[in-house]
Amino acid sequence: KILDYMGPAICLWHAIAQSVCPFLGCCAGIPWKWGIWNPFLEETVFPVQWAICIAVLGAMILMLRTVRQQNYDGSGTAYPTMLVVYGLTRFFLEFLKRDGQLWLGITELGYQSLFMVLVGTIWLFTKEEIKRENERKAGMKRRERVDTTEDLRRRKSK
Repeated sequence: KILDYMGPAICLWHAIAQSVCPFLGCCAGIPWKWGIWNPFLEETVFPVQWAICIAVLGAMILMLRTVRQQNYDGSGTAYPTMLVVYGLTRFFLEFLKRDGQLWLGITELGYQSLFMVLVGTIWLFTKEEIKRENERKAGMKRRERVDTTEDLRRRKSK
């Protein structure tokens, strides 16, 4: 639950860090006619870092909305949702970068993004299964109480 509240701050920190990258010349995007000038490569490149920054801010907004919809209860679903959304977005944005590709044309951060999606998806499904199991157990306990109450009434009426 605490990650539901820490997650937006993590996203904000990541967005600020990504917004500075184009000025440092690291993480260059692919060559692009309308891009930003990269002095290290001496050409204009796609500002992939700013696209990542926008994706992170979008994930932060999604987390804040999720927590707000749950009346700030912290059900533990906002952070894994962010992992899935940001992981997918980051995976596709990695194809716009020049970083070294490892296998199947995917970068190291691309694989890390897929891992984020996998962890977030498993987390959400596990959380949902635990919720269903708890609801099923609560329903059984209610039925037991109703049965016990009806048994008492029958005994009293005899």
